[in-house]
Amino acid sequence: MRAGDDELRRGLRRRLQQGRTEPRRRQPTSGTWPELVVADWLDRWGMAYETQHELLPGVTVDFWLPDRLLAIECQGTWHHGDPAQTRPAELTAGPARKRRHDAALQAWCDRAEVTLVAVWEADLRADPAAAMAALGRCLAPDQPEGTTTMSEVLRQRTLAGGCELLICRGDLTAEPVAAIVNAANSHLAHGGGVAGAIARRGGAVIQSDSDAWVRAHGPVPTGQAALTPAGALPCRAVIHAVGPVWRGGSHGEREDLASAVRSALVLAAEHELETVALPAISSGIFGFPKELCAEILISTVVECDAANPGGLPRAVRLTNLDDLTVGILADEFDRRWPRL
Repeated sequence: MRAGDDELRRGLRRRLQQGRTEPRRRQPTSGTWPELVVADWLDRWGMAYETQHELLPGVTVDFWLPDRLLAIECQGTWHHGDPAQTRPAELTAGPARKRRHDAALQAWCDRAEVTLVAVWEADLRADPAAAMAALGRCLAPDQPEGTTTMSEVLRQRTLAGGCELLICRGDLTAEPVAAIVNAANSHLAHGGGVAGAIARRGGAVIQSDSDAWVRAHGPVPTGQAALTPAGALPCRAVIHAVGPVWRGGSHGEREDLASAVRSALVLAAEHELETVALPAISSGIFGFPKELCAEILISTVVECDAANPGGLPRAVRLTNLDDLTVGILADEFDRRWPRL
């Protein structure tokens, strides 16, 4: 560590403490297309940021998030710090876009222990949802170390049609799969349970996108599903599956739960989402018996795989955090495929 680095960090934190207690949120009125996109995301997530930052002496970045000691720099397909690239408009995307940030900015951030995040224009244009999720992973608050790792796999089997079925213990909202399935209600109002956890981790955009879907299409019928972006979650999309409220079992609850699972799998396949994690839909506040729920979840995945060989997501993870639900799912798996 070079002499002066500690003083730089202490000085930066001292200036932050002496400065404004609430950073401004000011969306740029002009700027590059990536800057406008990132500003919109930050506003939708409710992230406090600045685009003018006198607290950073001699340093210019596109977005400064002082409460997180994090800077975001939008990069194009060419590197503005390379004087040899005098005609950037004629350059195509390629290795140049993977060059490092401006060396002085990176060095300053390293010395000050400020996190520097790059957002590449080529990534935004190629897959906006993936770029949004990647940025969200950097910004999601209070995530313990390792929360974007896969959950613990307790049971695993490759089905006849090629889909891999797994029983997992872990946090559904932390699964780095292509899509997670939310146990939703028809109005996509994410208050408590799994839905509330997804909305908290994904940010305010989860609820706002859900509200927009309902305004455009109406409430989601029981047994059906809807897809929205994933906000700050580590996945690319959230599939909101509406399972039934248990009313004794004589009101089509079994068929509705199976239909909700099928609808979620169909949506995932249609959007080419190759890995999916879903909870024990309806077995929480909707009161569906957990043993019956486990039987229907597993049998529905098996039946869909058999009816659509190669047409389901590559892997379906039945992911739950509480030991009771996980144990019941594992028992149902063992009943169907006895362990030797």
